[in-house]
Amino acid sequence: MTTLYNALLDVARTCGVLVSGTATGGSTTSLVDTGRLEQDDYFKGGTLFIRTSSPASTKITAYSQSAHTFTFPARANIVTGTLYSASNQSRDTLVQAINLALTHMGPYTATDETLLLASNTIEYSLPTGVHNVVRVEAPIRYDPTNVSLLAYEKLYHWEEDNGKLRFKYPISGAQGSALRIYYNIYHADVNLDADVISDLYNRQRLMWTAAYFFEYQRMQFSGNSDAKETLLMQAASLKEAQMAQSFPVPSLSRDPILETYR
Repeated sequence: MTTLYNALLDVARTCGVLVSGTATGGSTTSLVDTGRLEQDDYFKGGTLFIRTSSPASTKITAYSQSAHTFTFPARANIVTGTLYSASNQSRDTLVQAINLALTHMGPYTATDETLLLASNTIEYSLPTGVHNVVRVEAPIRYDPTNVSLLAYEKLYHWEEDNGKLRFKYPISGAQGSALRIYYNIYHADVNLDADVISDLYNRQRLMWTAAYFFEYQRMQFSGNSDAKETLLMQAASLKEAQMAQSFPVPSLSRDPILETYR
């Protein structure tokens, strides 16, 4: 299972500067590591990753070289021995890059089985969130002695229109059993550390795709004058293209419709 926290740490390792260490002290708003030597506010505006059994990421509001201290909004208490990583890149920018990557990687095919087949019915209201229908299957009872045994048959005489699933004529089949509806949907945005990213989106491909979009956003400000950023964006683009071939997001094309509705 990949969470937003995992993806944030992946992208932070790939882009910008990421350092790791062990806290020598702390509080609910600070983490001290006497081994840190970076200059004042080097990490200000960046992201602190707390690597505990309840991992979390937070914005770094200040960093003091003399006190070897990261400051951040109040959270669970930091104690000596806490593992952490710190990036000089903004959490908001990293999150935006990950969500752009999820959209760029395309939709996946989900299924819904909440609509029940009804006699003499040609129009059904699609459940909330179900749209871009690509396949509809009707339940068929193939063993009269066991009503729980069903097969599913593809249908080719339906259309999706303004939140409705409309058929040319009533469907024969196991009345009262669920229609099986396949539809393509984009991954929901992730914002919280614990938000789960579907395993349909390969973690390594997501990392490189997000790295590309992260660098693309940075290039909007720096142009192409920074050779290091340009090379990293080119490398991320090449790697993402390679992984897109190996790890496509599984999605169906829409089945042919064999009826004319208009």
